[in-house]
Amino acid sequence: SKEDKAKLDAVGIISITGATVTLGGSLTYNGSTKTKTVSSVVVNGKTLTAGTDYVVSGNTATNAGTYTLVITGIGQYAGAIGRAWEIAKANGSASTSVTSLNMVGAIGMTRTFTVLRSGDGAITVSSSDVSVAQATVSGTTVTVKAVKSGSATITVNVDAETNYKATSKTVAITATVASATLNDNAWATIKAISDAGAGASVWSVGAT
Repeated sequence: SKEDKAKLDAVGIISITGATVTLGGSLTYNGSTKTKTVSSVVVNGKTLTAGTDYVVSGNTATNAGTYTLVITGIGQYAGAIGRAWEIAKANGSASTSVTSLNMVGAIGMTRTFTVLRSGDGAITVSSSDVSVAQATVSGTTVTVKAVKSGSATITVNVDAETNYKATSKTVAITATVASATLNDNAWATIKAISDAGAGASVWSVGAT
């Protein structure tokens, strides 16, 4: 208030509540404690000195997020100013134990691969062609089921979380699958399965 300012002026104390504050550069999460610097505090055209004219609190944190630091006047200066500051989320990363799967065998055969990701964002999966390959996920393990011969792409999505942005990864699927009833398959399919050495896993000995 004007009355409070008049009292401070009377004893030579200067309020910093109207100061111009400049904060340091942007910060991004990397697992280490970050400190938001105060580049300058200017009152009535004078640049104040940290530790002599003011102290800063609330300017350290580790996780991504928005925080508030407080600049408090000391010595000849009184009052306090709050300023918002941020630690930005880091880019997320994801990798898979395979980059592609060549699935050869019976219709309905399954293969699995694992996902390694930064942070703990939820993992979801989708297939570009569910008539060829279907995918489900449990924890960090993805199970791919071959439905018919063809190609598809499995997309692994990792949601954003506290410290990391969302990211994704793809795995290419090539499926060559056959009916367990030998006579239900085209000759090209039978040849492909046989050439891959997978005939015994699909058909019984003596099947015609």
